[in-house]
Amino acid sequence: MSSPSLRYAAGVAPSRDAELDELRALIGLTNDIVHVYDADGHYRKVFETPTQRLIRPAVELLGRTVAEILPAEQQRYVRDRLREALATQQPVPVEYELRVGAGTMWLRGVASPISTDAVLWVARDVTERKRAEDRLRRREQQLAEAQQIAHLGSWEHDLGTYTLTWSDETYRILGVAPQWFVPTLRSFMARVHPDDRARVRRGMVEARRRTDGVSVEHRVVRPDGQVRVVLAQSRLEHEDGRPVRVVGTLHDITERTASRDALREQQEFLRQVIDTIPNLVFAKHRDGRFTLVNKATADAYGVTPEELLGKTDADVNADAAEVEHFRRDDLAVMDSLTERFIAEEPVTDPSGRTRWLQTVKRPIVSADGRADQLLGVSTDITQRKHAEATLAQFAAIVASSTYAIVSTDAAGTILSWNPGAERLFGYTDEEIIGRSVAVLRPVAERAGLAERLDRMRLEAPVYQREEVRIRKDGAPVDVAVSRAPIRDEAGRFVGVSAIYHDITERLTAEQRLLAAREAAEAASAAKSEFLANMSHEIRTPMNGVLGMLELALDVAASPEQRDYLGVARASAESLLDIINDILDFSKIEAGKLELDVAPFRLGEAVADTVVALAVQAHEKGLELTVDVAPDVPVTVTGDVGRLRQIVVNLVGNAIKFTHEGEVSVRVALLAETTRDVTVQLSVSDTGIGIAAEQQRAVFEAFAQADASTTREYGGTGLGLAITERIAALMGGRVRVESEPGRGSTFHVTMTLGRGDRDTAEHAALAPAELAELAVLVVDDNATNRHILERTVAGWGMRPTAVADATSALAALEDGVARGAPFDVILLDAQMPDVDGFALAERVRENPRLTGATIMMLSSAQQRDAAARCRALGIARYLVKPVVRASLLDALVASLGGRQAPTAGPPRGPSPTGVPPREAAHAERPLRVLLAEDNPVNQRLATVVLQQRGHAVTAVPNGRLAVEAWQRASESTPFDVVLMDVQMPEMGGFDATAEIRRREAERRDAGRGGTRTPIVALTARAMKGDREACLAAGMDAYLSKPLRSHELLAVLDAVRPVRDDEPAVDRVALLATVGGNRVLLVELVDLFLEQSPSLMALIDAAIADGSADALRRAAHTLKGSLITFAAQRAVAAARALELLGDGDLADPRVRAEASAARAVLAAEIERVRERLVAEARA
Repeated sequence: MSSPSLRYAAGVAPSRDAELDELRALIGLTNDIVHVYDADGHYRKVFETPTQRLIRPAVELLGRTVAEILPAEQQRYVRDRLREALATQQPVPVEYELRVGAGTMWLRGVASPISTDAVLWVARDVTERKRAEDRLRRREQQLAEAQQIAHLGSWEHDLGTYTLTWSDETYRILGVAPQWFVPTLRSFMARVHPDDRARVRRGMVEARRRTDGVSVEHRVVRPDGQVRVVLAQSRLEHEDGRPVRVVGTLHDITERTASRDALREQQEFLRQVIDTIPNLVFAKHRDGRFTLVNKATADAYGVTPEELLGKTDADVNADAAEVEHFRRDDLAVMDSLTERFIAEEPVTDPSGRTRWLQTVKRPIVSADGRADQLLGVSTDITQRKHAEATLAQFAAIVASSTYAIVSTDAAGTILSWNPGAERLFGYTDEEIIGRSVAVLRPVAERAGLAERLDRMRLEAPVYQREEVRIRKDGAPVDVAVSRAPIRDEAGRFVGVSAIYHDITERLTAEQRLLAAREAAEAASAAKSEFLANMSHEIRTPMNGVLGMLELALDVAASPEQRDYLGVARASAESLLDIINDILDFSKIEAGKLELDVAPFRLGEAVADTVVALAVQAHEKGLELTVDVAPDVPVTVTGDVGRLRQIVVNLVGNAIKFTHEGEVSVRVALLAETTRDVTVQLSVSDTGIGIAAEQQRAVFEAFAQADASTTREYGGTGLGLAITERIAALMGGRVRVESEPGRGSTFHVTMTLGRGDRDTAEHAALAPAELAELAVLVVDDNATNRHILERTVAGWGMRPTAVADATSALAALEDGVARGAPFDVILLDAQMPDVDGFALAERVRENPRLTGATIMMLSSAQQRDAAARCRALGIARYLVKPVVRASLLDALVASLGGRQAPTAGPPRGPSPTGVPPREAAHAERPLRVLLAEDNPVNQRLATVVLQQRGHAVTAVPNGRLAVEAWQRASESTPFDVVLMDVQMPEMGGFDATAEIRRREAERRDAGRGGTRTPIVALTARAMKGDREACLAAGMDAYLSKPLRSHELLAVLDAVRPVRDDEPAVDRVALLATVGGNRVLLVELVDLFLEQSPSLMALIDAAIADGSADALRRAAHTLKGSLITFAAQRAVAAARALELLGDGDLADPRVRAEASAARAVLAAEIERVRERLVAEARA
């Protein structure tokens, strides 16, 4: 049978009925339902299909309405859909559930209008599909619920369309609503925490490359600001071998992360807890591995906890026997399921030392009743073991000690008693323990036990005393007792520990020693007194001898007489030097040698002292040089007298032991601070030297390198011993470098205070006019050349040094040829072959070389030197060693056109530091009261003073001196009193005290009167003499034998000032600076700079009541004023200095000091005006 389509194809046109039949046949072959309805819901056509037959045969529906066939809710739905199709003339989907037999069927179709009043509805049984959809929907709902419960959202990113799809849970996790939020990569990244975006972007890139998936944990920020932690996981999917999408999940792990962090914190807390525990905490597995260790355990093995986990005892313990012991012990605990306590066991640590542990091991039992692990806690009892051993050792010591060791409780009841206590006190421990310790004390002391215990309880003293105790037999015993409180761990006082030692023999020995020491001190005092008296007795006639020799030398008629007298004076001076050495050594031995600290110019002090010894060196044909390093400070503070003594001793020895060559003195700076400088004085010679084995001996008292009977060199043997002790007082030491036949070098270090002006000496006074001048130094001695070359270079001059006349002439010719002739020539007078004078003559004979200024330097004074210098036009003649200041003065004077002296260096200050005042002596005679019991000394002083025009009244004792002063005070008072300290009837101290008392009475009575200067004269020369004189009210101090220049200088220093006295003595001032106005300007500037600060110190001292500070400041200012010959100001400063010896706390003394300060200020202003005028001139 052919199909309708074939018939149509053949072109045969079917009839309408046939066509309808054919349509029914075709529809009947389908499973669809085909109905035609009218507007009212009548079934107009119903096609019979298998599905239709299942529901209801078609014939049962024709002519009927849906209202008759369908349930009410479905008929309304169908009627509405049909009317909608007719109204809109558009197909309308229709789907509803229909009850069929015992079940239901879902129909889904389309109602299509075929006319204005008819609708074709074609539907299909979708029951299975609906059921599948329902199942899928339920699964999706379940999935959504699961995602919501698990906080797990899903997403899909289509790589072709770039669309991003999120599940509802993803929206919830991000805190956004689906209806208001479009999921895109950009909108998602906006929700990612800013700090995590870079990591998320890297994850996205990785997700498109990798097929094994990518996980990224990051944070998202919800619109309300809430931060959530999510885990994003993604996987790349492929189709036909190409990537098409990325699917993934977004898991909210905020709570899990918080739990994880909390767990981690808890674990870390527990870790810190067990790490804080000082005990060793560990867990071990049955196989021996450590599964848990704390820090203490790891530290015990010298590793970290991480390094120890998983290791066994064998990995960290080299002792195989110990390892095996631990293994068996651990297994026994786990197998027996019982806890084990090990009181103590030795363990070897990694360093090989044995440590002692106390351990508890407990099995960790699992649910099945087995124990595969154990937990252990060990306590290190090593210190306890050591303490026990120490305690045992201490107990043994206590038991064997010869000392009595006793302990009591807080009430004084004896608790312990060692054998030493039994031997000392006679009680056995059974007899004494439990009794009060008061039984050991004398009866009179027993009542104070409670008070002593209370004091120890409160003050906790640990002290030693020497006391008396009572033995069992009642005999007293001297003991040294040491007590200490015993306290418990809480610090409560619980008892006393005491140690007693029998000191009976020691006290007996000390009494003998004390008696011996007192005898020795008495002998030493007697020796010191003997030396003082000897000094007085020897110095008194020596004073007369030296004084008369000086007077005889002044009137000696012939050279022969002067020679004899000179030898006698030199012998007397030598004898006096020996006496001084013995006295100095006696002071050192008695500990009475002290330093008199004051500011001084270090380089000048050394140089001046060496210059004084130049004659001795020159007489032996020795070259004597002085070299002060440029960096040595100019001004320092120290004892300049003791420094000079060191220089005299060392240079004197060097000259004595050197037959030819030279003696060199060098001063160098070793170290400095803001307050102190350490310098080294070195004295080198080319003499006989000292053997190594004798070098230490030369510093011993009365020892000499030459101890032979011939005694070629002589001397007391005390010089170096005294030098060493003085150096020690100055904070230094003395050492020697020497080799027999090659000379010696003695080095002395000393620490001195830094002075006010800390500039280098060579630059301190250098005028600008010396700069760039060319100097030719001619000297055959290399040391001299070096010193002179460095000295003038320091002044800015340009030196050239040569060793002989030939080289000198060549250098002079070369300078002229170069157009740079020399400005100055410094010539050594004594040179081999051609001496300095011959060289000067050759220079003067050459017209090309006559422009230079020539200065001659000689190692000895020559009788015809002055005449030869004048004849040769030599500007200056200086005697070596040339002191830097003298050379500078000579250069300035010569180059400035001053007339040269005929011979000798320019004058400097007198040995005492007081400016020369011959003019003052001549113009103002003084009335002097001389109290001196020795006729020779009295005659000497009288002649010296009368030769200077002074009127002298001499008395032999202090009583007559007081009476003479009293008589004169009523009419014409004495200007000065010279008072011997030791005199019959009334000594100098008593006489001075009486004069001062009477002066005070006159002032208190309103009768006026001034303070009479009193100068002490003493031959004792022992420590404290100067201080005692000043304390007694005297104003100055002179040690015998008297030198005329010293006597006149001190007389000039203390003499009263006339009302018409000028502010500054111009003659004396110019004499002080040797006529060098450049030096004068420098000194004036220095004074103007320093005087205000010194006055401020005086003001502060008066305000603070500090007598010492007042005395020091006034003394320093007085020294500066003496330099300028300002006598009125000097007197005012001296008055303040004397008030510094009084009690400034006394209002009367303080008022006197304020008044004296006002006088001083006025005088200083007068001095300042005069000095400024003089400097400008």
